[in-house]
Amino acid sequence: MSEKEQKIEFPSTWSYRIITDAANNDCRAAILDVLKEYGIKAKLEKKDKSSSGKYQAYRLPVVFESREMMNDLSSRLSVINGVKFLL
Repeated sequence: MSEKEQKIEFPSTWSYRIITDAANNDCRAAILDVLKEYGIKAKLEKKDKSSSGKYQAYRLPVVFESREMMNDLSSRLSVINGVKFLL
């Protein structure tokens, strides 16, 4: 573990904030497909749009069983076409 990595005890609950391109109609479905692959049944909660309407935010609570799962899922979500930020 690197100096900058915090020690996280697993299982661990995390709530993602996913910022997407609001005009990309396939992005939400792609996120749900990835969640299904991981067996995650958490609800993808639609949150506020940006003031300009360009971005759509989602909240996703996840229970991670391991650091590997956390890193893999984060990587998969971040490369989905239309995902701008994964926080």
